Amino acid sequence: FLDPIVRYAVADKSGKLMRSFDIPTRCGKPVMMHDMAITKNFSILMEFPLYLEMSRAAKGNMPYVHDVNLPSQFGILPRHAESASDVRWFSAKSAYSFHIVNAWEEGEVIRLVGCPQERFSFEYGESQPSVLYEWVFDLQAGTTTERQLHDLHIEFPVINPALTGKQNRYTWAAVFAGPGMPFHSISGCVKYDLKTGQHIRHDFLGGRWGGESVFAPVGDGEDSGFLLTYTFNPQDKSTELYVVDAKTMDPNPVAILRTPQRVPFGFHGLWVPRED
Repeated sequence: FLDPIVRYAVADKSGKLMRSFDIPTRCGKPVMMHDMAITKNFSILMEFPLYLEMSRAAKGNMPYVHDVNLPSQFGILPRHAESASDVRWFSAKSAYSFHIVNAWEEGEVIRLVGCPQERFSFEYGESQPSVLYEWVFDLQAGTTTERQLHDLHIEFPVINPALTGKQNRYTWAAVFAGPGMPFHSISGCVKYDLKTGQHIRHDFLGGRWGGESVFAPVGDGEDSGFLLTYTFNPQDKSTELYVVDAKTMDPNPVAILRTPQRVPFGFHGLWVPRED
């Protein structure tokens, strides 16, 4: 991981590796690249300026540093590219984004939605809030435009997985309680309508703390389904499966199911239907 490269690979649906090659980073340093995005025809690599500095590690400090004076770089390449020479790079404001909502094509334009932070640090309390944000890459002009879509402190965005790489209207995300709260203080979830700009928030009942939600689709509508997350109930220190109606975001959850044992806070999950 000390080499200033990112390895791009393509596998078929059976998991067989079809191709793999290295792409040099734009900055010439190793970077922390946590997520990527795809569209129908392209892959998007996100080189945010969070660099690995071994000199800091040698002194006992966190080796990753966000250089706010350097831009973010987005490498766009055909999904079945053959080499690093197929990558086109686009620049944007300095930021760091762990997770991406989705990306899609509109003619010669690619839209990418995520939740970046203007400043990121592994030191607790020194980062800026992560917010809903959009980058637009004009493939013909070679330019980038960008804008903040909302100011709520969010992370762990999810969509209906059937729309990965296609234009989606709705996204859901975890909502952080804000400064002064315990670490990992997720107090609810929010639904965004990217078409109208409206949002609906659901706060966990009874002072519960939650985590990343998983979207479980039911029916044909994009937002027809449920949000599932584990919550910690401070009243009896138990873990529960907390279920929210993803369409209505009703303040009363669909169900709160107590688990037989504590489930520690963690990141990332996946809903797999029984038939799969």
